[in-house]
Amino acid sequence: MISLKDKVALITGGSRGIGRATAIMFAEAGANVAINYRSDDKSAEEVVKICESKGVKAMLCKADISDKEAVDSMVKVVIDRFCRIDILVNNAGIWEHNPIDTMTDDNLKRTLDTNILGTFYPTMAVVPH
Repeated sequence: MISLKDKVALITGGSRGIGRATAIMFAEAGANVAINYRSDDKSAEEVVKICESKGVKAMLCKADISDKEAVDSMVKVVIDRFCRIDILVNNAGIWEHNPIDTMTDDNLKRTLDTNILGTFYPTMAVVPH
């Protein structure tokens, strides 16, 4: 395994699924992790505990990544805590399990905002650091 000792990784959508596995893998490699999530407090807290059990620092970053101000605030909190971000994993995404021919405009907007803006906003906020 490669060493990421003392690196800082921000992982969006880090409380479940691929994001959870990524956060744990980064922690096992020695990276401190900032775990972004939107709503599942219990799952996010569990991931932090698992990461910390690997001997690294971990923090929660509850924020809607489709909201630019929320993302800017989240990145500021991570920078304030760890002084830098070395790695950004844009993992968060949604699909509301609607057949495409029954998708409403609201479903489509939430999906596009999360999956497109939710990649651009974190990248735009992290790159200067």
